[in-house]
Amino acid sequence: MTVSAPVAYELLRAALDRASRCGAAPLERRVRRTVEYHLTHAFRKLGVSSRDELAAAVGSELAAR
Repeated sequence: MTVSAPVAYELLRAALDRASRCGAAPLERRVRRTVEYHLTHAFRKLGVSSRDELAAAVGSELAAR
């Protein structure tokens, strides 16, 4: 069976729309929590508590080289 490009595009678009309504939100929350978890631990190890502090620490480290 051959499907024309416009029909294939519409089928793909409908499938992606349905997928986003079904499971994208929980996945997005899990990804956000995972990133937050890793950033929190990295910040703690580096002794910083925000992205601004991290940028300042990295900037001063680079300037010292």
